[in-house]
Amino acid sequence: MEKYYLKYKNDVFRFVLSIVKDIPLAEDITQECFLKMFENKKTIRDFSKIKAWLFTTAKNLSVTSLNKKRFLELSDNDVSVQKDDCYKFEYLELISPLTDDEQQLVSLKIIGKFKWREIAEILDCSEEAIKKRYQRSLHKLKERITEV
Repeated sequence: MEKYYLKYKNDVFRFVLSIVKDIPLAEDITQECFLKMFENKKTIRDFSKIKAWLFTTAKNLSVTSLNKKRFLELSDNDVSVQKDDCYKFEYLELISPLTDDEQQLVSLKIIGKFKWREIAEILDCSEEAIKKRYQRSLHKLKERITEV
């Protein structure tokens, strides 16, 4: 279990951060995701697909958490930023021109290094649609970068 945590924790964190856009919340969800992996280790049948399992679980936990947060109307006033969190903000700034769906897609492909089929499975879309959305997302980022 530890090798999967060490191998995927940063990628899962960045993916979750692209969804929730809140560093402390993303850290909590990432930990919860790996805790679920540990709790379910006896029921996970194919560890060759653990990466897809982790990202799918991370996506579901993120969406659930956002729904709870919206429901409870939590305040962002208690969030404190530490120096070590700067690189996380840089990542958010880089992908900020993209929609939430595009950010998830780009994170899965670039950070998660998933295959098209795996991304289609996680995002519940066809491979062809995923490929087109990915190309449009990259084009949008390229335009943004050339503007600056």
